[in-house]
Amino acid sequence: MVGQSEPKYPDIEVDLSEAAGNTISVMSQMRIALRAAKVPASEVSAFFDEAMSQGYGRLLETCARWVRVKAMPADQDEPLEAHELAA
Repeated sequence: MVGQSEPKYPDIEVDLSEAAGNTISVMSQMRIALRAAKVPASEVSAFFDEAMSQGYGRLLETCARWVRVKAMPADQDEPLEAHELAA
């Protein structure tokens, strides 16, 4: 990813291929991943505050700032990079 910094938690990868397009599912997958990685509750709350302050169009970008996001839409064979999620 040229020009992009590492996510806040680069060791956490979340597969949103089944959740993409569904805000509740995306948020649920993020909560599960952050808690499984033992991210402090205050940080999980901070993620949710940031994620919910924007519309769905920015949600995947927010997720990508916090963790490594793997998303594979049904019509693609290769996972999208974080910079492609906003397109």
